[in-house]
Amino acid sequence: MQVIVDHDVAKSDTLRVPSCMKTKAGGCEAFALRSIPLPIRGESQPRMPWHATLTAQLDPAAWDKTIANIYQSMSLCGLEQPLLLSRKKMLAQCIASTQNIGDAFSHFRHLIEMENGVRNLEVPFGHLCADSAFGYFVHHCARNADALWSSYNNCRNAYRIRHKIRNQAQPVLELLRQGDWYELPFWIYQERQATVERKRLWVCKKNNQLQLSDHFDSAQATVSVTLPWMEQALPNVWQDIRKKGICIRPRALMTTLYLRCFVADLFVHGIGGGTYDELTDDIMRDWIGLEPPVYMTSSASLHLPFFSDDDLHQLDPALSLSIVQRELQLVRSVPERFLEPSNEYHRKLMESHARQIAVIPERGNKLKWHRETASNKQLIEASIEPRKQTALAKLAAIERAVQQNKIRKSREYSFVLFEESDVVRRLSRLAKAAFSYDAEAGK
Repeated sequence: MQVIVDHDVAKSDTLRVPSCMKTKAGGCEAFALRSIPLPIRGESQPRMPWHATLTAQLDPAAWDKTIANIYQSMSLCGLEQPLLLSRKKMLAQCIASTQNIGDAFSHFRHLIEMENGVRNLEVPFGHLCADSAFGYFVHHCARNADALWSSYNNCRNAYRIRHKIRNQAQPVLELLRQGDWYELPFWIYQERQATVERKRLWVCKKNNQLQLSDHFDSAQATVSVTLPWMEQALPNVWQDIRKKGICIRPRALMTTLYLRCFVADLFVHGIGGGTYDELTDDIMRDWIGLEPPVYMTSSASLHLPFFSDDDLHQLDPALSLSIVQRELQLVRSVPERFLEPSNEYHRKLMESHARQIAVIPERGNKLKWHRETASNKQLIEASIEPRKQTALAKLAAIERAVQQNKIRKSREYSFVLFEESDVVRRLSRLAKAAFSYDAEAGK
């Protein structure tokens, strides 16, 4: 089963597409990235959670123009026809069948996967949140808000010390408190509004009830709900909350905590999210008193086919970057190291420098010596200027190669940019290799 986190904010409605600047001879001088807007959202529509972000009315002409623009950019890079073009009719049907952008593209991907034998169950997280089971989870967090607040912050601070993190936003922001109000790691917002804005969830215990709000000051609150203190009455209350379009959604750590503890037999995370599960484990132990369920961290990068598999394993230019940077640092700080003994003029400069270093005067009598040393260093620097310029040119070339590799090896390209038969072939090969490895490991 795959869980689609549909309460993340839809920050962009553009597609990052590779492009190529041609030389006069027609070759590719350099790769670049373009952000091409997709005609899927009204121009005035604000950035909202994916499940609340609606598609603009389907405009076939606008889509044809956009797809042609994308294909033209990719073909200049020598790339084949993308899924966006080869499955244009299917994509249009998916967009026309739903009002939601995220659902349309998820359905599009899912249909292609099913045609190729991949039949995963996919569940938007919002569907899980509509169930009373998630309501019980929220109720438990709210009823024990003080303990969760303390555990979350203490574990966060310990993680930051352990990993020597200085950025206050990493790995997560600290939860705040105002009087009797505790901030909890959830979002709250109301879906049935023209503008849906996720806000932090605040909880307060009052009159044997749990007050949940998007602000600790009632005068500034826009969304508020009341949960009963006893959980027996929760199912009906939770359904009423859902019918009103009020959404309570977990933030990052609580999302994985809920899935790992109450949904998944084995939770599989990517490398990026997996690094934070160390913190989630700490919270489980400290707050719930539970030995964390095991999880799997798995990742694979499928690059657009700019080059062959052999090209991918060539020496990364970034490995040479530090060597050249170190050379330039030494050229500035100890230029005498780069003098050539075989060069007579260089040899005289070396001898002069050695004599000066050998007779460093006492403190208080260094002015004349310092001026002579500085003058000699200027002569040394001038004599190795060609070496410095060569290193600078090498550095510029390496930095350019690193930047070009970053574009070609980017993991951020959408699946709709890949050519169907190529991506199916490569993913099938990857799956076979993974299962073969498992089989060998089990012997």
